Amino acid sequence: TLFSHTYVHFMLTIYTLGNKDVEIQKFKISPNPNVTSEICIESVEIIESIEILDGAGKSVMSLFPNKKQLNLDIDRLKPATYSIVCKSKNEIITRKFIKLNY
Repeated sequence: TLFSHTYVHFMLTIYTLGNKDVEIQKFKISPNPNVTSEICIESVEIIESIEILDGAGKSVMSLFPNKKQLNLDIDRLKPATYSIVCKSKNEIITRKFIKLNY
């Protein structure tokens, strides 16, 4: 033949962190689900405020820790799923946590 064709087949896989993945690394609640009377909250930034909301969106607890890590007593909360809203200087992160009977 007058022309020869060479084809190269390759596959490229790129792994990236989505925004949620980055947020998860910046902020951690443990244990979750929770069967104890407290949760540990950790952040790479200083947490200026925390608000815990029940399933209806009603605020059931608010505090202003101004630190990167704290143990929060949740003994008075009923077993349910809650949202926790943590505000730092640069962002607001919302996560869910589950309190179970213990």
